[in-house]
Amino acid sequence: FTQLDPVDSRNLNLGATIPLDSFILPEFAGYSGKGNNFSKTTDRPKFVKNIGMTANFQASKSEINQDSQFLQGPKIKHPTAITLDNKGNYLFILHRANRPWQDHSFIWKKVPDTKNFFKKSSTKMTAFFNRKFYKNQKIGDKTIKVVDAKTGQDVKNFGENVFLMPHGIHVDANNEFLYVTDVGANKVFRTNFVQNIGRYTFSDSEIPTFEMFNDNRKMKWEIFANQEEFCLPTDLASTSDGNYIFIADGYCNNRIAMFDAKTGKILKNFSSDKFGTNADNQDIVHSIARFENRNKICAASRDNGKIICFDLETTKESEYFFQDYRTIGHRIYAIRKFQNGNKII
Repeated sequence: FTQLDPVDSRNLNLGATIPLDSFILPEFAGYSGKGNNFSKTTDRPKFVKNIGMTANFQASKSEINQDSQFLQGPKIKHPTAITLDNKGNYLFILHRANRPWQDHSFIWKKVPDTKNFFKKSSTKMTAFFNRKFYKNQKIGDKTIKVVDAKTGQDVKNFGENVFLMPHGIHVDANNEFLYVTDVGANKVFRTNFVQNIGRYTFSDSEIPTFEMFNDNRKMKWEIFANQEEFCLPTDLASTSDGNYIFIADGYCNNRIAMFDAKTGKILKNFSSDKFGTNADNQDIVHSIARFENRNKICAASRDNGKIICFDLETTKESEYFFQDYRTIGHRIYAIRKFQNGNKII
């Protein structure tokens, strides 16, 4: 998975080995149980029964083998997103360290919609990060862990004193920039991948290796598209040439915004009435994926349990998936495409 539920992702076993042909769903997974008390869980919902999963917590424990290599370095706490470099060799794990998303993390208010991207309403619900509670402090611990995607070996940890509440992470197709969305700051940050994180080198056999720069280098972050008014931006995608960046914006702007990656200039907005039509009926554009061979950008409309796709040229809605939420459940948190671009995960 490339995006994790900020509430239900507190325990992430990166080294877990769970055979796909005999997957066992823990009884507490996403629909019942709190804390460590699993004895009084509710009946399985129908959608779990319909896809043939069995709910057995004790059996699932025996299926999991934690790889100790994933326990190296700073501990992963409250993970929220993952991405690979463009060679598929290194996994970047974005987590919130010692800062969980809680009920008091944001203050929601109805405000005038001065930007009014799609002229749906004169007001909208928007969220303000509770800076007073957090004393306006950025997360002091490292928030990005890099591991070898093949071995799980801890390679590098960075991203301290940058973010308030990070949400999404993305490496562009050229390994030129690493992007992070921050729903607390309402900003999208990026750092030059080659200059600040590492570089690829090629041996005589033309097999690339990746050198991570050491932690003594000062990481340089910039705010991407700093003239744009984001409202809890969630996820990112890019074109195969790295020239254009798509940002899911997100919890209260209900749009996908397309930018020129070099200038930060906004080029297009994509939105749908199915993302919410007024200030009281808003959905969350929680995750996006680009299908270049079909000339589309698709979004997970989280609370509607739908995937909505847009034509990149006309910005019009073009396809819908899972319009009946009973297909997979009430909510869709993340989507990604297979490498050949023909299937959605």
